[in-house]
Amino acid sequence: MLGLTSRAANAHRSFWSKETILTALPFLPRRFLQPRARRFQPLAQRTTTPLLVSVLSVLQLLTSGPNALTVEVVRNVSREYADFLHQTVDDLENDPAVRAAFVREWGMQGWIEEKLCLAWEAALVDAGMLENWVIVVCKAE
Repeated sequence: MLGLTSRAANAHRSFWSKETILTALPFLPRRFLQPRARRFQPLAQRTTTPLLVSVLSVLQLLTSGPNALTVEVVRNVSREYADFLHQTVDDLENDPAVRAAFVREWGMQGWIEEKLCLAWEAALVDAGMLENWVIVVCKAE
């Protein structure tokens, strides 16, 4: 199973467009992750790649070449993803245990930055500028 965030299919594709710049913010490297990037690699790997790919291009890559995969399911889960992002922001703001653990690990600036980026990404999904997909593949026979 592959989870994928991409720009909406109808989004303008110019890299220097206002839409691209607006959608880039949540994917830029988090400042609070830099000092610990070696220790906590998965979070440090946020990338702007979702701004440059489409679901169709990913499907083409998965189903072509000598090791092509068979696609079993492609599902737009944008609504569920936006709900998850909103809930995560809510937990960071309102759950004392979650907030304290995050601030203890990443500091107050990291907490603020994470809330901003998560809320911004949720708003982009809500506005239809970003989409989130689940793709289930299996090895071709």
